[in-house]
Amino acid sequence: MFHSSAHPGRPVDPTWPELLRSFGRPAALLDAPRPGWQCLVGQGSTDGLLQRLDLGYHEGRTLLVQVSTQRRLPAHVRAFPTLDPEALLRDFLANSSPDGPIPLPSGPVLGAGRLVVDGTAMAARRLTWGAYTATLAVIGAAGTDASGEERGEESIAVVSGTALHREAVRLTLDTTGVPA
Repeated sequence: MFHSSAHPGRPVDPTWPELLRSFGRPAALLDAPRPGWQCLVGQGSTDGLLQRLDLGYHEGRTLLVQVSTQRRLPAHVRAFPTLDPEALLRDFLANSSPDGPIPLPSGPVLGAGRLVVDGTAMAARRLTWGAYTATLAVIGAAGTDASGEERGEESIAVVSGTALHREAVRLTLDTTGVPA
């Protein structure tokens, strides 16, 4: 699937196509962000290998939604296998307000959720903590491609205020920079 650079959820950051090429997998982005939201790009590497892409959707200085895609790295690299919803939620609350960290209420609630990726609903884990929610799913089957490189098992997580979460879990995969 090809998504043009005009997709409303795609970052305008000029490094995005190269990050996608380095990532080597499709990355999730919001299917329909609200007008006026800006998208900022973050990344995480392990042993020099790009492991995670984060897209933060902001209005002004306030982080409203974060979409993270983490790929499984080769077996010889020691890394966390999936994203952790509680850690993502804590990070989101620490960084989302221009007024400083949002205090955590007591008692996170874990349950079932779903992500909708390119129109297909996927079962997911959902963690709600006060007025904030993180939803995480693992997509793709693990295996190797024709060159023997390991593929699959991408984790996708969405973190937002609970009021926005129903629309925030509607995603699309950006594959423009991924070589065939």
